[in-house]
Amino acid sequence: MIQKAHVFLLTLVCLMSLMTAEIYADGCAGVNLKGTRNYSVGQTPYDVVPGDFNLDGKPDIAVADYSVSSVRVAFGDGSGSFASVNTFAVGLNPTSLAVGDFNGDGKPDLVTANNGTVYVTVLLNNGTGGFSAAADYSAGGTPEKVLAADFNGDGKSDVAVTSLVGNFITILINNGTGGLLSPVYYPSTGSRPRDIVASDFNNDGKVDLATANGLNGATVSILLGTGTGTFNGLAAFQIFGLPFLSSLAAGDYNGDGKNDLVVASDNGTAANVRGLLGNGNGTFTAGAIIANSIALPSDVVLDYVNSDNKLDVVVLHDDLWRGWAANIYYGDGAGGTTLSQVVLMGGSAHSVVVADLNGDSQKDLVTDFVTGSDAGLSVALTNGTERIETADKISDGPYDSGTLLLADLNQDGRNDLAVSGGPLFGTYLYVFLNLANGGFEFTSFYAGAGGRYLASGDFNSDGSPDIAALTNYGDLTVTLNNGSGRFPSPAHFAVFGTADALATGDVNRDGKLDIIVASRSTNAIRIFTGNGSGGFQLTGNIYVNANPVSMVMGDFNGDGKPDVVTANVCDGTGCPARLLTLFAGDGLGSFAPPLDITTQVSPTPVLNNQSLAAGDFNGDGRLDLTITKIAAPDSPPQITFNQGGGSFSAFTGLPTTKPSQVITVGDVNGDGKPDIVTGGGGANGGDGDVQVFLNGGASGFDVPVTYAGLPYMQTILVGDTNADGKREIVFNNREPASSNSTTLWRLFNKCALNRSAGMTADFDGDGLTDLSVFRPSNGYWYIIYSSNSSFHAFAFGTNGDTPVPGDYDGDGKTDLAVFRPSTGTWYYLKSSDGQVAYQTFGANGDMPVQGDYDGDGRTNFAIWRPSTGTWYTSLDPATNFGAVVWGASTDTPVPADYDGDGRTDIGVFRPADAFWYLLKSSQGYQGQLFGASTDTPVPADYDGDGKEDLAVFRQSTGVWYTSLNPATNSGAIQFGQTGDVPVPGYYDGDGKADAAVFRQGDWYIFQSTNNSVRGVHFGSSGDVPAPQAP
Repeated sequence: MIQKAHVFLLTLVCLMSLMTAEIYADGCAGVNLKGTRNYSVGQTPYDVVPGDFNLDGKPDIAVADYSVSSVRVAFGDGSGSFASVNTFAVGLNPTSLAVGDFNGDGKPDLVTANNGTVYVTVLLNNGTGGFSAAADYSAGGTPEKVLAADFNGDGKSDVAVTSLVGNFITILINNGTGGLLSPVYYPSTGSRPRDIVASDFNNDGKVDLATANGLNGATVSILLGTGTGTFNGLAAFQIFGLPFLSSLAAGDYNGDGKNDLVVASDNGTAANVRGLLGNGNGTFTAGAIIANSIALPSDVVLDYVNSDNKLDVVVLHDDLWRGWAANIYYGDGAGGTTLSQVVLMGGSAHSVVVADLNGDSQKDLVTDFVTGSDAGLSVALTNGTERIETADKISDGPYDSGTLLLADLNQDGRNDLAVSGGPLFGTYLYVFLNLANGGFEFTSFYAGAGGRYLASGDFNSDGSPDIAALTNYGDLTVTLNNGSGRFPSPAHFAVFGTADALATGDVNRDGKLDIIVASRSTNAIRIFTGNGSGGFQLTGNIYVNANPVSMVMGDFNGDGKPDVVTANVCDGTGCPARLLTLFAGDGLGSFAPPLDITTQVSPTPVLNNQSLAAGDFNGDGRLDLTITKIAAPDSPPQITFNQGGGSFSAFTGLPTTKPSQVITVGDVNGDGKPDIVTGGGGANGGDGDVQVFLNGGASGFDVPVTYAGLPYMQTILVGDTNADGKREIVFNNREPASSNSTTLWRLFNKCALNRSAGMTADFDGDGLTDLSVFRPSNGYWYIIYSSNSSFHAFAFGTNGDTPVPGDYDGDGKTDLAVFRPSTGTWYYLKSSDGQVAYQTFGANGDMPVQGDYDGDGRTNFAIWRPSTGTWYTSLDPATNFGAVVWGASTDTPVPADYDGDGRTDIGVFRPADAFWYLLKSSQGYQGQLFGASTDTPVPADYDGDGKEDLAVFRQSTGVWYTSLNPATNSGAIQFGQTGDVPVPGYYDGDGKADAAVFRQGDWYIFQSTNNSVRGVHFGSSGDVPAPQAP
């Protein structure tokens, strides 16, 4: 039922310029995800401290680099990023460093504890980011941890150092000119003092010291300062239940005016963190346990993480197979704490710092990190609400994890997740339905439906995505969706050998999905032909003398027929070194004999599965390939470019030295070009990096932006998981030593939504619809650019042509284009280089229905043939190919992005019954009754949710009816009259489509920003408005 809203016409103003308005950006200039960024700094970072070392007002980070005996200073740019690094030599194997002012000039100096010698090293700051030559001072023993503080009240920093050998503390008093005096030793009552802090524990206004002693009863030692640089009153407090103390922090976290301690033990997976409440006289009382049974805490910090003026606790620890994490415990001001957030960090870490790194007056986190292939700084920034922007954990469940799948399983317009689970990579299928708030709800599992590899497709032609899986027992299982995201028992089809990879597509082009399975044990691919009702029959086997373990489907030789490429491995037993094999499809359900794409020999046997993905990386219209572990398990990912006809170039390495476990392709920054995303790495996949390689077009791929991910990744995907029109990165992992532990995470995308890529009249690329017409009588286009109100005229086309504007070159600007029915030829003027191009696609009588059907940011040629009801689309072969029968001869084609996945969907409006028949790219068929038989369909995104809404313009009454998201709006708008041409577009920059009409040379626009009307005289009778074309 259509409800009519009471909307009144407001003042009509005749303007020749557009109003200033906020616009959507055309993608992001870089990667902008909500996650922990990793920066490569040094080789073995061991400790980190903040400071403004170049005095530019922006926080920098100093790093103790153990194996190369140096200090690295990473200079901040004020936004939380670190671009340049300087290196300064210090003593052998620095394990700790501290900031102090040793020469009283007000500049932050550094001191390091060098574990490979008996010395500490002082670096004096020159004020420009440089430091003086290192000065070494003997501290005795084996220096482990160092701090700088003023012990004698002279305004200059002194030094305290712990020594693991000899179990003592060394005090070095400042000599007044930037150097240190001879050491004074204080024995520690505990064994192996591993950490030291300075505070006033007896409320006498003088600096005291406390050490965490790792062995022999796990004690905390207290040295009370005299204020003259000496210490007395050594006392030790045993921490029962906390052996192997590793770290401690000081501060008044129970709000009684007396400084307390928080101590951590690293007793394997049974470690604890607890408080020691200060009594105000240098003694302590056991406080509450803050963290229980966490693994290997390496550092603990007391700081004001949020703005409630109560000290919080940050614990850095190994989260085992989930990676390294910083747990944030909010303090209540009375000694109690609550776990607030678990922040995923970059890798094995020793030190965590709490500081405002980007100048927003909120505290951020930074740690050192080391993985098998990288080392440096791991930085997690706040998001404006005092929450750290870290990877979002979707699930942490007690089940083994195989591959991950992203699809709208219950047809509610939001992508859901499915993952295989159970012993040995899964005999169950777990489904996570996407909730309206962007979260997920775990529904249930289905026995026998899971497997190592998953793929989705509408196998029974009911409009709902079904799931195919490969089991460890050599079976292909197909589980049909009941339409609500639930799956009954699967059907099983024997593969006759191991089942190692699968792909889905219409191999015989009969309109029904087929399944291809690669079998490593039999060196074959199996062809399972679908009957359109969910059944499959093994109809072909093609054998190859290789070991296929990964597979992609697409048109790799440019003949419009689906092909298959497999990635193969050599197990060192004499198999040939065929790394990639092409199986060219004949379009009839079979494939030509295998063709080796490359015969490059691996320098070492490749035993682990490779990961393979496809995309048109250089914009030449041909499908390229990217692969992991081409030479060895620890080799970086590579690209091979399609040269046409099924031939490929030599491999080109991506700009990284890091290996990757899994790989995928997707447009992360919304610029219309396919980017590459990799996950994991190391010889066994134990590294947890997520690397994002932005596609620079002609310049190739950028150096990756790296985020903290998970070790032992199984899958990484790019897709919209919160229905905001932007693509997130989703990944999962599994614990290698267990069969019942896995996690699912995602990195949210903060890019501005790219609205212009799907617009048909944004000629200047500013995200706004331009006033524009095509004049058939003279073949001219007349345009007013919304960015600067400038007028432009272009001769392009002739009488009889149909205007078909679109972004054919993917540069974010609409190109002039016409379809010539007499020859079936498309002519378009590329805005990127001013060159004219043409393509024959279609025939006389066809209707052009151009759109971005494959979601790559470029308009595809497409026609609808009313005589047969067939849609023909010239797509990126990675996503689709062939023809689709959809509609009848009397229907009106209504292509639009109805599901918000960035791809144009096929759809028709049937006037006879006012019914919309939609074939959504992510959800399959959906039908809806909306409108009347004489209405003109005008689908557009009227509520700004990233999805096109059903809408009609009723000529007889001049009323617009829109089927909107009911949470935002619904109803009708009285706007227009009989004879008007509807021209909806994004005219006012609020991200919502505006109702607009073209009336014999006059434009009337109902602006959704403020419900005002704007009128512009532009064009003449007989012109075709570009926003309406075709």
